[in-house]
Amino acid sequence: MFEFKSSPLHYNVIADQDIEGLRRFLDENFAKGKKGALQFANAVRHLSKNSLSAYQISTDISKLTVYPVIVFTDKNLCMLGVNDYVGKNFQEHLGEDGKHFKQVMPLTMINGDFFTENMVLLEKDRSLFKRALDHYLKYRRKR
Repeated sequence: MFEFKSSPLHYNVIADQDIEGLRRFLDENFAKGKKGALQFANAVRHLSKNSLSAYQISTDISKLTVYPVIVFTDKNLCMLGVNDYVGKNFQEHLGEDGKHFKQVMPLTMINGDFFTENMVLLEKDRSLFKRALDHYLKYRRKR
């Protein structure tokens, strides 16, 4: 599952090292507002109840693994901790609703530049993105 977000962080938040401003921005745009983590949790819930009728997925959902991915455009969101903060909020919003699936992977935030920089590779090997995502999630679990 993908969500594309083009929410620019105001330059003063970074220039002033405004931690509360950053938290407010993340909460409003990714973690606690109607978009981002909550929207993904709602989409997972909807998928669990309407997989065939809404998405034409005939596979039993207990055999599906869901990868929630937010693609963002603001390079400032690449800083350490942003993915963990938003992902924690996703898990809180999701609660027990992910238990119907084989697995719901942790939410991952990826800069849109990743796709443009790796377009040729991703086109050549359609499984490359999933393998890269699995590798990244494994790395995150170890830290």
